[in-house]
Amino acid sequence: MATDRWKKLLEKGSDLASKGGQFVKEGIDSGKEELHHRFNDEGYQQGLEEGKEQGLKDGLARAIQCLLEVGADNADMVRVLGQFWNLNEADAKGYLAQEKSNAAIRALSHYLKAEMAWPNAEIDDFLAAHHVRDQLEDNPKLWKYEKNPAKLYKMLQG
Repeated sequence: MATDRWKKLLEKGSDLASKGGQFVKEGIDSGKEELHHRFNDEGYQQGLEEGKEQGLKDGLARAIQCLLEVGADNADMVRVLGQFWNLNEADAKGYLAQEKSNAAIRALSHYLKAEMAWPNAEIDDFLAAHHVRDQLEDNPKLWKYEKNPAKLYKMLQG
C-alpha cells in the first residue's frame, strides 16, 4: 500500500518537474527571442551609439577638468587633446572653452550654495536670469574668476 502511495507521489513529482522544466524552457526561449529582437532593433543600436558618444564626451570633459586642475597652459592642453583624443585644434579649443565655462559655473554654484546658503532652485534662477553661460562664452576673461567665485558673482550681477 505504501509503495503505491510513493509511486503516485513520484509520478506527481515527475509530472510537476516536467511542467516546471517546460516553463523554464519557455521562459529561456522567450528571453532569448526578446534579446535577439533588442540587439537587432535599430533603436536599441542607436541608443548604444548615443550612450557610447555620451561616455566619450564625459571622459573628455573629465580629462579637461584634470588638465585645468593641474594648471596646464592652453597650448599644452590643446596639444594633449589633439594627441590623446584625436581632436583637431579647433575642436580642442572648443571643448576647452566649454569646460572652462562649466568650471566657472560649478565654482559659482558651489559658492552660492556653500557661502551664501542659496537653495538649488535659487541658484538655477540666478544662472538663468543673468545668462551666466552666455556671458562666460561671450567673455572668456571671466573664466579666470573660477578661482574667485565671489568676484565672479559680483561681476555677473553687473
